[in-house]
Amino acid sequence: MFGMHTHRSVNTRQGRVLLVDDEEAIRKPIVLFLRNAGYDVVEAESSTRQCRSWC
Repeated sequence: MFGMHTHRSVNTRQGRVLLVDDEEAIRKPIVLFLRNAGYDVVEAESSTRQCRSWC
């Protein structure tokens, strides 16, 4: 139909992202943005803490 927009579900996973930043004020909004875009986000405040389970 003309003028109709197709909206993808935000629950459709696009992939997994590892987000590492030591500042929570920076990390949290990015995590929310990526999750709303459908990504599975794993967050950490330091690479050494997360690398053990991710790498």
